[in-house]
Amino acid sequence: MKAEVRKREENIKEKQQFLDNEIENNSEQEKKISIAERTAARIRSDYQEAETQRIQFQDEVNIQRVIHVFILFRFLYSH
Repeated sequence: MKAEVRKREENIKEKQQFLDNEIENNSEQEKKISIAERTAARIRSDYQEAETQRIQFQDEVNIQRVIHVFILFRFLYSH
C-alpha cells in the first residue's frame, strides 16, 4: 500500500514539475511575443513615416517638373 502511495506521489510530483515547466515556458513565450509585437509596431510606424516622406518628396519633385516645363515653354515661346 505504501509503495502504491509513493508511486502516486512521485507521479503527482512529475506532473507538477511538468506543469511548472510549461507555465515558465509559456511566460517566456509571452514575453517574446510582446517584444515581437512592439518591434512590429515600431517598424510599421517607421515605414508609415518613411512612406509619408516619400510621397511628400515625390510631390515636390512633380511640382518642380511642372515649374521647369512651364519656364521652358515660356522661354521657347518668348523668342
